[in-house]
Amino acid sequence: MLAPDNETLVGKKIAWLVPLVKPGSGGLQTVFRHVSYLQKIGAECHVIGCFDEASDNAYFMADILRDSYQCEPAKILDSVEVEEQYDIAIATLNTTFPFLFALNTKKRAYFVQDYEPYFDEVGNNYINAQNTYRDDVSIITIGRWLVHKLKRTHGLRVRHTNFGADRSIYHPLNTTRKRAVCAIVQPDKSRRCPELIAETFELIHMLDSSVTLIAYGSNEHYPFKVPVENRGLISKQECNNLYNECMVGLCVSATNPSRIPFEMMAAGLPVVDVYRENTVWDFSEKATTLAVPNPPSLASAILLLLNSPELMKSYSNAGLEFMDARSGLVEQEDFARSLAEILDDADEGDLSVTRLYESKGVKAEKEVRDLYDTMKAERALRSLTPPAVTMTGRYIKVEISGISDEDIRAGIFVVVSAEDDPLLRLEYYEAFRATSESYVAQVDVCDFDTNPSLLRLRVIRKPIDDNPEFQLVERSIRVARDVERYGKLAVSRAEYELDDGHNLKLEFGTVPFVRNAKTVVKYLLKPDSARALKKKIQRFR
Repeated sequence: MLAPDNETLVGKKIAWLVPLVKPGSGGLQTVFRHVSYLQKIGAECHVIGCFDEASDNAYFMADILRDSYQCEPAKILDSVEVEEQYDIAIATLNTTFPFLFALNTKKRAYFVQDYEPYFDEVGNNYINAQNTYRDDVSIITIGRWLVHKLKRTHGLRVRHTNFGADRSIYHPLNTTRKRAVCAIVQPDKSRRCPELIAETFELIHMLDSSVTLIAYGSNEHYPFKVPVENRGLISKQECNNLYNECMVGLCVSATNPSRIPFEMMAAGLPVVDVYRENTVWDFSEKATTLAVPNPPSLASAILLLLNSPELMKSYSNAGLEFMDARSGLVEQEDFARSLAEILDDADEGDLSVTRLYESKGVKAEKEVRDLYDTMKAERALRSLTPPAVTMTGRYIKVEISGISDEDIRAGIFVVVSAEDDPLLRLEYYEAFRATSESYVAQVDVCDFDTNPSLLRLRVIRKPIDDNPEFQLVERSIRVARDVERYGKLAVSRAEYELDDGHNLKLEFGTVPFVRNAKTVVKYLLKPDSARALKKKIQRFR
């Protein structure tokens, strides 16, 4: 049954201008949900691709829309050069905005899901994105912060919808939650602040190693320095399962809030996000915890919830109540109502919004801030490049001591750099277990085709069973080699103390290799590597 205000949309022809359509986009998911709803209530929607590629793109778009977004509009076009006349055309991204003026349409609108100038450094793209916010194009935003932002920065009065969640997917399950935190980590999206989340995870692990840390949302590996379980890209149903598995959900956005925290709340998961100007307009202080945007404060907020079952239950219940009025259907109805008002030239009325979060953000205690400062200081000291050494020998010997029995294998990545090329080559050297307390690996500098001026040794602990690998240390050594001479170095040893009680010892020059080839073969996984190593040992014995 139609909502009264939406009867205006029956039979209306609507053009949606979209960028290149790919599976897995949250922004496109929102767009195509609105398209599907408008089709359902009687509007005729045409999806028009605004990109350079032509030919069969419309055909592929149809497949992607149907299979990935469950959307089947009336028409799918790959060019704005059409004879159609539209009642309203809607841009969905700043790059699609100029095409609004190439269509024959009575009304023009812009569906704004984020403040896109923030996606670029200040320059042409930044200004071009800002110039799409105009008073001669009707704007509908998702979320309340954008209403405030566009009014304050551009003097515009715009309509909005609240963030909703599909309650048929996101809801509580009758499962037992474990002491775990899940966070969406997307290295390719700087606005999701992956480094901030990684350092927050590191602090949580240092303060309470019993907490299971889970990352998801991208198949791209992020180099965490503590054990983190990476689930990668997962389905919506798997997301709901994850939200019911954990006790706290962390989602950080430096621009418009993500839809994910609202889906977490719909699943009964207490949410932590950053306390910034872009979050206080859309989150309820009873249902979410906002923390000052630094790792100590985020870690403190998460541990505060984990260590207080009563508080966790309170936020879980408040989140469910908050989302009761914010279903996906309500969001779609609100969007359709706004569109109908634009078509009817309805009186806009009062479009202002008020902030929902009035409390202050959680701030870390001094002890946690001191721990973080110490961690950063030690890392900064370890990153300093030691003085250059003249390397007349051909080997670098790397020994990691203080290894526990659980550290079954370790490895050394050697990044070879020259002054004019920051990354010429990446070599991997397996470290052999020499004793019960250390690993030893040797790098033959003469193996490199180039004459390196800088070697970066990245010591990685390899996975044990299902545990992820993580980096123990990165050390840079400037060297100058002479492949014709194999003399000893004046400075032949350097020792560093690493995290977790490990020690790293480097020796430069002509260092004897392991004499017993059988011992070497015992710890090698690949027979071919063992044979090659055996020949090298015999050659330089």
